[in-house]
Amino acid sequence: MGINSENKQVAFNIVAQLTAFVVNFAINFLLTPFIIERVGSEAYGFVSLGNNFVDYASLAAVALNSMAGRFITIKIHQKDFDSARKYYSSVIIANIVISLVLSVPAALLLIFITKVVRINASLVGDIRLLWLFLFFHLIIGLISAVSVAGLFASNRIDIQSKRNIEALFLKATILSLLFLLLPTHVWYIGFATAIGTLFYALRTLQASHQFYPQLRLSRKDFSIPHIRELLHSGVWNVVSRVGSIALTELDLLMTNWLVGEAAMGTLAIAKFVPNRVVAMIGYIVAVFLPQLTILYAKNDKSHFLAVARSNMRILLFFDIILYGILYAYADVFFALWLPEGAEDIQQLYILSCITIIGCLISAVIQVIFNIFTVTDKLKFSSLSVVGTGLASIVMTILLVKTTSLGIYAIAGVSVALCMLRNIFIIVPYGAKCVGLPWYGFYPDLLRNIISVAGSICVSLGMKRILAFPITWAGFFCSCIITGCVLLILDYFIVLRKEERKLLCNKIAFWRRGRDRN
Repeated sequence: MGINSENKQVAFNIVAQLTAFVVNFAINFLLTPFIIERVGSEAYGFVSLGNNFVDYASLAAVALNSMAGRFITIKIHQKDFDSARKYYSSVIIANIVISLVLSVPAALLLIFITKVVRINASLVGDIRLLWLFLFFHLIIGLISAVSVAGLFASNRIDIQSKRNIEALFLKATILSLLFLLLPTHVWYIGFATAIGTLFYALRTLQASHQFYPQLRLSRKDFSIPHIRELLHSGVWNVVSRVGSIALTELDLLMTNWLVGEAAMGTLAIAKFVPNRVVAMIGYIVAVFLPQLTILYAKNDKSHFLAVARSNMRILLFFDIILYGILYAYADVFFALWLPEGAEDIQQLYILSCITIIGCLISAVIQVIFNIFTVTDKLKFSSLSVVGTGLASIVMTILLVKTTSLGIYAIAGVSVALCMLRNIFIIVPYGAKCVGLPWYGFYPDLLRNIISVAGSICVSLGMKRILAFPITWAGFFCSCIITGCVLLILDYFIVLRKEERKLLCNKIAFWRRGRDRN
């Protein structure tokens, strides 16, 4: 595949991922206030907490699943299909075993749920059923984790995105019907999530086999040595996930324990917009990983580094627009989006901004973590994440106990420590992994900081100049006008000629369309 073809496919993948994000955001945008109005912010907080518990449980399989795509892709592009099949079958069988093992602690959690979290007695049955369906969602996701291997190896993330969109619409339809036709219960969210996950798994498996029919489950292909190899590399992803959970995902549980369930609900709502923005960036980052993996498999080091730097600039292009608008207009969004008087809008705005302050360096950091995965150099970075996570827990507890910061300490400590770690540890080590001097990525980091900080200042200035009334029409007009200003600055200052072609000419080619299924 030539460079132009690679760029075309990256453009297809980006547009598809962005479409999936927009659909996901739109569905949550419409349904979340509808749900909060019916079940209350306290019950809604347990949806986010339940999803966090799912993330904790998924750690059991991270070592296998996080590296499976890399190893399968490399073997496919080296024409070693026997090894690719062994990785594929071994991961699926191992995930089935892990799922059976996880059912024991999951059952205990459901039985003793009131011993684990503070919960209103009237919600116990509802939350128990919610978490049961979220556990089914976890099991389906684990067993089907490598169903996208063929799409990953083909660099066809666009097809994966289309299947995700279909699953999102199915989930939204089920959820809407249940809330409209039946008495209100929060467990509907878990049920709709599980059905959507099952649909997505079956559809991506079908699409994946169209590209590489060689990847089929066979008990004969189960291989302990291949499992051992995946575990040897992937164990550091487990370590990194533990640290990441300690940094960013224990906040709701700690809020429940240290401050209360009402505060947990407030923090869950405050993180709604930042989490969706971070998810969007994650969607785009996922687009870059297959291409980097294929280049690494071909030992094309100079092209690999050029593509990595290009990835950073493309991510920064989106960061500038998204984060600028978020910082300027999140308070207006919350005021319009939530039922009147449901929450303290200023508190939500402050928590939202604190949660996502790490955006100042996210474009460079996201690509560097991709580099760690592709080059299989995860140990050092993973240990640094764990160290930061443990420090965050200790410092957060101390601040909550000894100061009046409360929920602000829970939201802020992890962000501050994460930024320090990324600047002084992750960036130098990432440069070393690709053969650059330790300071090799600092110019990219400085560009990231200046560009995003500048976009925030421009957006806040535009908000004061425009001063539209606080209505949905005013909100959307403000965001569109501000976004256009940022887009113009973005296009000419951040991107080089190659990236402009990638995000303009190739996306225009996408719009002319073709049937790629």
